[in-house]
Parts: sequence; structure tokens; C-alpha cells
Amino acid sequence: MRLWQLADESGGASWPPFVRSIEARFPDGTPRQAWALTDTGYRVAEDLLGLVKRPNRDTAPQFMAHALATTELLVQLLAAGLRSEPGLRGEASRSLPPMARVSDFAHADDPRYRWIASDSAQRPWSEYDQAKNVRHSRELRPDAILEVPAARVRLFVECEMGTQTVSPLVADAPGSTLNKLTRYASFLNEGADVDPLGVNRTFYDQSFADGFLPELLFLVQSAARERTVASAVEPALATWQQANPGRRPPVVRVAQVAGAVQHVQSLASAAPPRPSGPEPEALPRLSRNEIQLLVDFYGATQSAFKTLRDTARAQGATPPEYPARIAEVHKLLERLRR
Repeated sequence: MRLWQLADESGGASWPPFVRSIEARFPDGTPRQAWALTDTGYRVAEDLLGLVKRPNRDTAPQFMAHALATTELLVQLLAAGLRSEPGLRGEASRSLPPMARVSDFAHADDPRYRWIASDSAQRPWSEYDQAKNVRHSRELRPDAILEVPAARVRLFVECEMGTQTVSPLVADAPGSTLNKLTRYASFLNEGADVDPLGVNRTFYDQSFADGFLPELLFLVQSAARERTVASAVEPALATWQQANPGRRPPVVRVAQVAGAVQHVQSLASAAPPRPSGPEPEALPRLSRNEIQLLVDFYGATQSAFKTLRDTARAQGATPPEYPARIAEVHKLLERLRR
């Protein structure tokens, strides 16, 4: 009812329409109703949320079910804990229309979560082909990225509609569940470059420098699919770990919307551990430029020492030692950088 009023399909409202109806078609061919923002709706959203990326075109009807199933996770997260029945904001509100008499309502800018939609979630990376000794350009395309700042966790959401195979029938089947798992494992572990501190950064570190822990969430639509995917993921992770000793396998969760909501809520509500002992003395905060200054100075100093040591070895002399506690300074600067 509320969406119809916001769309002003009857033409009787005194405001321009905020949303418009668009065609949607589910896998069984059933037509469904879906909604998109109008120009006015986007302007209102930007007033509330800041810059909002507008898609170039509507989602095609045949892909709408997938888009709706993905965003259902966000809708359920924002609606979790709200009263199912409309309430009143006091006795005086009885004269208001039903739309204005809702006691609890969800906020799109809920500070507990950050949602990055699919058209903004792509991340470039590259994969080394050892057999051919070449590096192939790749692009990670999650259906969404969900960040939980309180827990410092970032979930890559892959919505499984059951239309693709779990195990790949051919080696390069991009839509199969286990091929997606392998791509994420590479993205989280493959080296992208070396930072000024001499630390090898993965493609994940290069894309996200905040130190959030990554998780891969396979969002499934039925209990049967949940069991099938979960039973395939565990041995696949064990096989990957055997083939990649010393690397960390991704944290993977397989859940329907209700289970995913429960997991994300538990992350958001978990208070960070409080350190024991007396409160540390408050220190002035360093700006980003000041931290970068320290990082650059450390990198230049380390490079100069390396040159001195290489020159000494070439001349048959004893190379000078690095300054004491350089490893501790390295760790401290890495923490500051993140």
C-alpha cells in the first residue's frame, strides 16, 4: 500500500512520485511487481544518504529474482527487531493517515551495516597461470558487499538461486559455486604488490586497507540447497588448503536469509573485547599525512640500509646491521597504516 502511494499510481497525490513499478519475472515465469526510484526518489535518497549511484538501466526482468533475493538480506537486516504491527505515536496521532502512524521503521542509513550494491562491488585482481607463465586479468563480481563496522568484518555476498551447478561440470564454469570459492581464495591470498614497509599485500589488502576480516557468504534459497552447498564447500576447502600450504582458506558461510540475518546481527551486537589493566594514557591522534610521512621515512631508511649492506657484501666487507628493534617499528607502522 505504501509503495503504491509513493508511486502515486492514482494521480491523486499532491507530490511527485518517488518510486515507479517495473516488470519482474521469476525463474518459473511468474510475473511479479518490483519497484525502482524515480528522479525525485533519487534526490530524496541523496538528501538522506549522500551521493547515491544511479544505475544506467533497470535490471532485466529475467535477472530481477536474483536481485530481489540478494537485497532481501539487507531488507530483513534493517527490519529485524521492528514490531510487525503498526503502532501509534501517542493519542494525538490518531488523526494522522496510516502511513504516518507507524511506530517503528527501518533506516536505510543504519550505522550497524554498510551495504555496497553489485554495481559498485566489483574488484579487479589478476591470477597467475603457472603452466603458461602468464598472469590473467580477473574481476571479482560479488552480488553485494556487507560490512559490519563494529565487528570489523566484511562479507562478500554470493546469492545462489540454484540455477548453476555446485561443482563445475567444466573447468572454467564461472557460475559454479566451487569455482567462485576458488576465485575468492585466490583474491584473498594472491600477492598484488609490496607496500613501502616491504610487506606483501594481497589483492584484498590492496582493495581494502582497513584490516576488516573477510568472509564469503553463500546466500541460498532453500534448506536442501543449503545442505548441498555446505557439504561441497568443506571438502573443497580442505583440497584447496592441501594445494596451497601456508595460505589461509577463506571463512565461508552457507545460509538462507534468516540464518544470514542471525549471523550478521550477532556480529553487530558483539562488543569488542575490553583490554584488562589500567586505562592507557591518551595520545594525540596522527593525521593520515603524518602516518604516511613516517611510513615513507621508514621505507627510505630501510632501502638505504639495504643498499649499504649490498655494497659492503660486494666489496667483501661486513655489512652493517639494521637498527635495533626494526621489526617492532615495522609492526607498529603497519598498524598505523591500517
